[in-house]
Amino acid sequence: HTIAVLLQARGVPFIAFDSDPGRIAQARADGHPVAYGDFADPELLASIRLDQAALVVVTLNQTETALAAVAYLARHYPGLPVVARARDLESSARLLEAGASHAHPDAIEASLHL
Repeated sequence: HTIAVLLQARGVPFIAFDSDPGRIAQARADGHPVAYGDFADPELLASIRLDQAALVVVTLNQTETALAAVAYLARHYPGLPVVARARDLESSARLLEAGASHAHPDAIEASLHL
């Protein structure tokens, strides 16, 4: 949600995907372009014209699902920058190994804000 608000405020076109119908409904009510879909699903990723994307931001809650999405993106779109949210330093390292350009741990981000 936060990323959508920031992008929309700056006039950056984007599309977001979520698999929770409640979050999709709320995001759409807030005016954000959100579609239903599992972002780790190779069929979804193959269908959404990532060849035209300038950047992908992965904020999935499940590390294994995020790893699958990042690995797919690195294999099929090697020049596409991928920024991922990680749960911790270990997850961050794994996401970087899978092909993320940047992987930012939640815990460190929150600590820096403090």
